[in-house]
Amino acid sequence: MIRGQAFIVFSDDWGRHPSSCQHLFRRIAPANRVLWINTVGTRTPTLSRADLGRAAGKLREWLSRGQAPEGRAEDDSPVEVLRPVMTPFDRWRPFRRLNTRILVEKIRGALGNRGLSDPLLVTTIPNAAGVVGRLGEAATIYYCVDEFSEWPGADRAAMLEMEGELLENVDLVITSSSALFDAKSERHPRVRLLRHGVDWESFRQGTGQVPDVLARAPRPIAGFTGLADARLDVELLAALAERRPDVTFVFVGPRQLPPGPLDERPNLRFLPPVPYPDVPAVVRAFDVAMLPYLESTLTNRINPLKLREYLASGGPVVATGIPEVRPYRPWVRVARGIDEWLSALAEALAEGDSRRAERAASVREEGWDHKAEEFSALCREALTERSAVR
Repeated sequence: MIRGQAFIVFSDDWGRHPSSCQHLFRRIAPANRVLWINTVGTRTPTLSRADLGRAAGKLREWLSRGQAPEGRAEDDSPVEVLRPVMTPFDRWRPFRRLNTRILVEKIRGALGNRGLSDPLLVTTIPNAAGVVGRLGEAATIYYCVDEFSEWPGADRAAMLEMEGELLENVDLVITSSSALFDAKSERHPRVRLLRHGVDWESFRQGTGQVPDVLARAPRPIAGFTGLADARLDVELLAALAERRPDVTFVFVGPRQLPPGPLDERPNLRFLPPVPYPDVPAVVRAFDVAMLPYLESTLTNRINPLKLREYLASGGPVVATGIPEVRPYRPWVRVARGIDEWLSALAEALAEGDSRRAERAASVREEGWDHKAEEFSALCREALTERSAVR
């Protein structure tokens, strides 16, 4: 593992949800110094309930007297968090330039206050493009985990412009899926593939607490964890719920889908998010776990964290055949269209726990500890590459 290195990390808000970058840096940070930058995200906010709630949370974070603008995120956090006040309008260049000035000033000050120099900058978001090369970095890495220009609600032109600038200036690109690897390799000479990991032991054991509302739900349960948004195949789900009224379809996590046909199905339920330590227990409570995504440019390039979590739990899995699912066909039922989904769902329910150990074993060697070692080696590669051109 890399040691004694200063890091600046641009990613999702620390602790907000367990992203791959957070999983990695929970393991890397104890032996290094990590300054984690909470930014404003990749979408221009709307007047939706979810966005208004997110904006209110940001304002509370910035204005709360009890919340320092920087410091440890929590008592046992291995990172230090910087919470710069920024505008949420990166789609427009004047606001991007303003945000860049704010970030550069705040981060330079934070580095100086801590006596940190030659940081390794890692970003998972294109928004950080403007700061690259302005913080005295020893090296820079774009850890690309999504095709942000395809995200629902994202400003495609702005995302492509920021990512283009980022790809021109970083030393190394790390991608989380083969499709992202292929796409970014056309635009950068040094791209590496690092697929996501899993908290294998926690999901194998099903640790945590099951919410009462889920425990009381009629069985069998076909479940999904994580963000319910426009990537889901709403028409497919409505048809499944109609054709299998004996099955309770449950979605546990934040919801960005507007009210619609899914709310008309009494056997289809959206439940609130649970703390990450309880997610293994939630997945273990499913009779079948689902990945009912539409096939699109966005979903064809994602590598869902939940796929390995589902497999580690050992229960049956039914999924749309997006590229990162296909290598797991021996342990995942891949379906397209309502008829194949109905057949796969029936087979999975009939199978039950008979292949639990086999499915869990399929991802045993993909733990986050191992992935953090691989990421650490790629960090060293970026540092070596930068040193070689100086």
